Amino acid sequence: MTGPRLSITLATAFTDPRLKGKALNVLGILGSHTDRHGWCTRSQVKMAKQLGCVPSTINAAVKLLVELGYIEQRRLVREDNGDRASEYRVLLDDVRPAEFITDDDELEEEEDGVDPPPVDIPTPPYRLHRHPRIGSGSIPIRTIPLSNDEEREARGARVGVAVKETAGEKAARIANEAWADTRFITSAWQVWPDTAAEVITRTYPAWQALTSEEQEAALAAMPAAIASMRAGRRKGGRRLFNYLEERAWKNFHLVAGGGAALSSVTLAARTLPWFAMFWRLVAAGRPVKVMFENMQRGTGYAVRVADVPSDAETGALVKIGVAVDGRPTAEMAAWTAAMARHGISFTPLSIGMPFVWVPSRWPPGHEQARAG
Repeated sequence: MTGPRLSITLATAFTDPRLKGKALNVLGILGSHTDRHGWCTRSQVKMAKQLGCVPSTINAAVKLLVELGYIEQRRLVREDNGDRASEYRVLLDDVRPAEFITDDDELEEEEDGVDPPPVDIPTPPYRLHRHPRIGSGSIPIRTIPLSNDEEREARGARVGVAVKETAGEKAARIANEAWADTRFITSAWQVWPDTAAEVITRTYPAWQALTSEEQEAALAAMPAAIASMRAGRRKGGRRLFNYLEERAWKNFHLVAGGGAALSSVTLAARTLPWFAMFWRLVAAGRPVKVMFENMQRGTGYAVRVADVPSDAETGALVKIGVAVDGRPTAEMAAWTAAMARHGISFTPLSIGMPFVWVPSRWPPGHEQARAG
């Protein structure tokens, strides 16, 4: 028999009604490949083949597992800015401090007919920012369900010491407070791009640390900050907690009546937003030769904030390879011929990248495009 035989995951996952679709299957696969600290690297494409589904189904399952606090995801990027398989950490129960484990606790667990208290899964779901490493140091491998204040006080009375709030209890409390803060959720968390890749238990304390005036300033400058980030962002770019912790809204001059005075931003050369703008101008019949030549020199392209390509526009582009063994790919050769009519030397050498983003795999009117 080859491959892993065991999978380490939270037992509560098997009775959690919120795990829909392939989420439980994906959690099981990740739990069977983790290292001693819970980390593993798995390709969503390979997991899709294992489960007989499309990669988008796996991606939806991963997002759900992150949102519910079962895993942590860390996106990886190659040196050429291409995507690599993500790293995942399977999150486990919190470790109970050794000083709060007594003989009385052991006896209580052995009493007949007494079931342990149920695990309290907060709603809305929460994500833990950081979990202790199970089995490390002198702390025994022992997990407990989240308990309320009365249970902690009763446990402390038996042990004879004050019982502190555990890491899991603190994370659940912060997450529940964050989701109850409508202004934070609707005006910041749901506005900022890709918050699924960060943890609310770090972001919300950063929001709480601001004064009411600072919160207003942060929200007023947020549209300009997002536009600036999209203009030349990389995968896994600036997070909302960075924006709040570093008070990055101060980089934008606020104007009377709210908002930020940011008239234009520069799309970094050879980035996905740059290519989205390039093809937009080509489709509109605008001259792009100077823009292309500036890109070759590494110079970006300045646009109005309102004209920054949206996620939908950049997401519609297709990435193709430019050459194989020193020869242009068939797709690249077709686009080279098509762009020559615009006076653009659209060749692998002039692009200076191993891949390029184009509106479609084949140029409009190409025989391969017509056949497809």
